[in-house]
This record gives sequence, structure tokens and C-alpha cells, in this order.
Amino acid sequence: MVWARLVLMSAEAAFGLAFAKVPDGARLTFDAHGEPVDQDVREAIAGFVEDAPNRRITVSVVGVDLTGASAGGH
Repeated sequence: MVWARLVLMSAEAAFGLAFAKVPDGARLTFDAHGEPVDQDVREAIAGFVEDAPNRRITVSVVGVDLTGASAGGH
């Protein structure tokens, strides 16, 4: 269980670093059409989508259902 949580935290950190590198004013598309998307990844995307207007980032989400994914996580 500890190992799984460590891997999850590493993935969340990686997403945070990747999202931070998106320049303000950018246009970004998340496209996972036909691919399974883990709940934690959906929550990370939801958080990015929620914050995007503050950075003037236009986000399109394709193939990822963010229904029920809270930006704050669990």
C-alpha cells in the first residue's frame, strides 16, 4: 500500500510539473479518446482546467469524463 501511494504521489507531482510548464495564454487539448483514464489523472486535469482561466489558457478536453472529478482530489 505504501508503494502504491508513493507511485501515485510521483505521478501527481509529474502532472503538476508538466502543467506548470504550459505557458500563459496557451491553447491545450487533452485527448484520451478510447483510452482509460485513472481517477487521480482526471482530478489533476480537472484542477488544471479550473485554474486555466487565471492563466488565460484555453483548454479542450476530449475523451475524458471529468464528471465527479474534483480539482482538490479525494
